[in-house]
Amino acid sequence: MQTSKYSFGTASLGAALKRRGLLKAAGGLVGWSVSGCSREKTPEPARIAGPLTQEGYVWQRVWTSQVREAVAEARGKFSGLTVLAAEVDWRDQQPAVTRPKLDFPRLLSLGIPISLAMRIGPWPGPYEITDPRTQQLAAWLREIIKEAEMAGCQPAEVQIDFDAATAKLAGYQTWLTLLQQAAAPIPISFTALPDWLNSPILKSMARQTGRFVLQVHAVEKAQRHPQDPSLIQAEQTLRWVERAAEFGVPFRVALPTYRSVVGFNAEGKVIGIDSEGPRRAWPEQTELVSYVSPPEVIAGLVRDWMADRPAMLGGLLWYRLPVPEESRNWRWPTLEAVMAGKVPKPDVRLAMRGENPVDLTLQNQGAADAPWPERIVAQLPEGGGGIVAGDALAGYTLVQDPATPGRAEFRKVAGTSDAFLLPGDEKSLGWLRLDATGSHHELSISLR
Repeated sequence: MQTSKYSFGTASLGAALKRRGLLKAAGGLVGWSVSGCSREKTPEPARIAGPLTQEGYVWQRVWTSQVREAVAEARGKFSGLTVLAAEVDWRDQQPAVTRPKLDFPRLLSLGIPISLAMRIGPWPGPYEITDPRTQQLAAWLREIIKEAEMAGCQPAEVQIDFDAATAKLAGYQTWLTLLQQAAAPIPISFTALPDWLNSPILKSMARQTGRFVLQVHAVEKAQRHPQDPSLIQAEQTLRWVERAAEFGVPFRVALPTYRSVVGFNAEGKVIGIDSEGPRRAWPEQTELVSYVSPPEVIAGLVRDWMADRPAMLGGLLWYRLPVPEESRNWRWPTLEAVMAGKVPKPDVRLAMRGENPVDLTLQNQGAADAPWPERIVAQLPEGGGGIVAGDALAGYTLVQDPATPGRAEFRKVAGTSDAFLLPGDEKSLGWLRLDATGSHHELSISLR
């Protein structure tokens, strides 16, 4: 499926949207004085241009050797790193915590600010400060800060990640009050959802903490056959950022680097969303749809903000750090290009090895993820012999027509989803055997 394109010419998209009336900047709000009908204009928020801070996020509960290597590779690429230090789940209405074993020596070796993240699973309340469960959250927060400090790491910030329902924001603010006290003097930030932007409580929360992170990506209203299977929309994101800037509080924007796979049953109902960890075993007959983080859209946003943005937007937080064992996450070539506002491109080629039989391998020599080709056609020149045998490997079938013995076609199996080649990856496609008059040197391959 094709992702949406970001193409708005050389002018900044923010300015273009403003001209078209899609943005409601503070300077466009009109008020009427009580004493008469004279109009008063609120001063426009300050705007700036130039580079943004760029930070990465380490979300893993378990630090494998590949996670450690990825953290080491982040040296010189990020201006800061946020690491998951505690994840709270709820069991029988009681909190249970998972504490990743962080490699503080490796984090300290980066020489950049390190922040701690505390993720909290869905909770409907209550949120009273005196509730033992609320007190337990504060106790765990003090513990992870103490652990970091004992390892010689002074956290730059604590980020609270809790996706509250908009109607529960007042309760969440109660939590933040206690967590802020528990973390002091270390500052606290929190991840904010776009749905919260219309709540007056969000402005109060932001002013209380003095900073926040706006998360602009999600799978919204998942469909079996979406026109645009993207985790992020450019125009929508720019509107949210402009709205968040009206609070007058510094914030960062969290941007996605991964794919989410949505599973649908035979009736078309969503039965699960898979974005993290090992791939789940889906029931038979599940139809899978991949929602992607389109590099061209996100690179366009970065370019636009570098050219013109609200002064309150100070930086970007990339969800997540590239780790080789994560096949649904961007690799470094993709992320580094997008961080610079450049659009990375895939470059899928087919390599032939051996003479007879000939082994065929798909390779991605580009800097962006590439979906598997739908069809790969192998063709000998007319009179150049025939293809007498062959086989396709997982994900493809081999189709041959006796009327055209010099031609064979590999077709992607219908329903194959989440089939991507990441930069540097390769996939064995299958093999072909030619008759005595055929030569692999004459075999031409086309990807379609």
